[in-house]
Amino acid sequence: MSDELAKWLALSGNTNKEIISNLEAIKKIRAVSTSELKGMFTPGEWKFFVDSLNGIIIDTAFRCNASMLEIMVGDEELSFTAEKWDVDVEELINKIKMLKGANVDALYSRVETFWDNPSDLDEWSNF
Repeated sequence: MSDELAKWLALSGNTNKEIISNLEAIKKIRAVSTSELKGMFTPGEWKFFVDSLNGIIIDTAFRCNASMLEIMVGDEELSFTAEKWDVDVEELINKIKMLKGANVDALYSRVETFWDNPSDLDEWSNF
């Protein structure tokens, strides 16, 4: 943990309580943000995300940044992946532009959870 983060947590006077409170808040924010994604993307778009983000580590600087996700989706090198899953890249970018930071984090988290516990991709992508 960085010194800066430790100092921020210590401001409340009870670091353990602050950690628990923040984890509960993050859990709730992620659950709500994930539910807001339901029905927004087609199964092919979810498969595209799973395929194209496989093995990519998203650090905290980009985790809530819709613009960076747009750039990734628009990357010419991923055109084959978009074609593979029958994804209209422009349409997908327009959907991404509507996302808020917490939704972007929820999208990454949902994909990461898939790769942590791979399941039936067809079933998973109907969200």
